[in-house]
Amino acid sequence: MKEAEGYSFLFFFVGPNVLSELKKAGKLVGSLDELVIHAAGVYTNERIVLLTTSRHDENVLSEFKAIYEVTPRQLDVLRVERGNLKSLIDELKRLLVLGYNKALLCSPDLMLSSKDVEDLFLEVVGVRRGFSFINALDVLQDVVGIRKKPSKPLSFEVKRILPCIADSTKLRVIAEINASLERVLPYLYLHFKSSKYLEPLGVLTFTTTRDEMISMYSSGKVCVVKVESESRAKEILSELLRLISKAHDLASKRGQPNEEELKARRELNIMSVYRLLPKTNCGACGEQNCMAFAAKLLSGEAKLSMCRPLMEQPRFKEAREKLNAVLSSPLE
Repeated sequence: MKEAEGYSFLFFFVGPNVLSELKKAGKLVGSLDELVIHAAGVYTNERIVLLTTSRHDENVLSEFKAIYEVTPRQLDVLRVERGNLKSLIDELKRLLVLGYNKALLCSPDLMLSSKDVEDLFLEVVGVRRGFSFINALDVLQDVVGIRKKPSKPLSFEVKRILPCIADSTKLRVIAEINASLERVLPYLYLHFKSSKYLEPLGVLTFTTTRDEMISMYSSGKVCVVKVESESRAKEILSELLRLISKAHDLASKRGQPNEEELKARRELNIMSVYRLLPKTNCGACGEQNCMAFAAKLLSGEAKLSMCRPLMEQPRFKEAREKLNAVLSSPLE
């Protein structure tokens, strides 16, 4: 097996241990998105090469790479072609120079269950030193729930504290809630009016009034970026845990939000709020104009009661009721 092509069988090897564990779990991986998002959240300070044999998956991974990434340029995508191992060797060596030192196997036919096979693979590509595979089975165990977490979120644990890339004077704090957030993210989306919810990927992101960036993953991972100190991060996490607990109780009581609620939330933005305001630019709310007030309403820095014309004049009754409905939180 001196020729590179002789090792192409490695790219089409389904690990029996992986299949065995999946059968025990009684279900398959929810999506490729979940696998990549989870790995990116766990290996926050690593640069990861996403290996796939599927052209379709290559296109999806490339298109959404910036969304999956926790840190800039964290991920790169490489498609493995059968019988073209030399190209793979060259690409992995190039990526190694650029600081990529881990590979995530994103296709079932690339999952390796044997350490001996993994070592052989590394030896073949010629980058044994400085390059390693993420244990695909470990990632799968978290994603499909083989290691089942408690259903009730009760605590968080800070896993890693790193320098912030965007601001060297700040920190990145990676934490984990002791339960899955899948059921509560829709309610947190309804609560945080300026948040973005990537529903297919199970990721909720928002920025605090102090410009701290928060990313919450359905797996339970929480990333707090641009935070000034560990104590401030723990303060944020404690408040999030309180809201998560309330959202969990609400989801247990009434189920998931209905599509009408989610649709109204998706359509909520500065312009949709502004259109319902009096547009008098009277300044009674303390802002220069109604557009600025609309932005403050979305960020949570202002209350609807601060708009006197809206609250006092009968002709704005319908608009007031609509704004009350869309700006209220199910967790308050």
